[in-house]
Amino acid sequence: MKPYEYHTLFANEDHHWYYVGLRYEILQALRRFMRPASPGFRDIKVLDAGCGTGGLLAHLSQMNGRGPWSAGVEIAWEGLTLSRSRGLQNLLQGSVNALPLKPEQFDAIISIDVLYHIGVDEAQALREFVRVLKPGGIMILQVPAFEWLRSEHDAAVSTKRRYSCAEVKRLVVDAGLTVRRSGYRNAMIFPVVAILRRWKHHRAQAEDAVSDLKSIPSMLNTILLIVSIIESVFPWRILRSFIGVEVFCVATKPLGGSPS
Repeated sequence: MKPYEYHTLFANEDHHWYYVGLRYEILQALRRFMRPASPGFRDIKVLDAGCGTGGLLAHLSQMNGRGPWSAGVEIAWEGLTLSRSRGLQNLLQGSVNALPLKPEQFDAIISIDVLYHIGVDEAQALREFVRVLKPGGIMILQVPAFEWLRSEHDAAVSTKRRYSCAEVKRLVVDAGLTVRRSGYRNAMIFPVVAILRRWKHHRAQAEDAVSDLKSIPSMLNTILLIVSIIESVFPWRILRSFIGVEVFCVATKPLGGSPS
């Protein structure tokens, strides 16, 4: 990801509808699929693998009120610096291809918009997630959908590839995890995004590319957040099986560990 995009992310992550809605969906998945031994998230340990500027980590830690509740790994110094400016402590610099962590440490691993980056071996990264995840633990994964949506945004954030839901499920299963839920996100705004992305397709390799993330008027931000929440409240219906801007997958590690 281009260095200036980290600052754009940091400036928008706390209040932008996309990230607020995404955090809501992540928490819904944790509540539904987390093992009963960890009610209320009080005693679980969560890794944000590719934590960016720390927005998700900060919000998770505020909910729990305990620093050890979450930890983050980020390869980019820009991201780590901005994460630390939030007061986050449990941060490590490293690649998701080789997590600097001991095996079976975490009850949950969250990796949002990471595996698609240039320089990431998604199969190797998923094996690393399995390695550091406790048996019975949960993985929440998101990646961008549909290669034909490639545009200037992808050039700005160093996208190596975009995925179909079937491709993500295959990667997750091959890593030894059990898929609990898989589908697309932001299906309701998909037609608008598709038109805009195709319009910007000619800049898909632009050196001066900028991402789609930017500050928007408060009213529009609120409307889009409401749409996102409505879609999350009534999830995984027919529409989300076929279209969306991102692929969102929830999987668990078998209690007996991953297959050899």
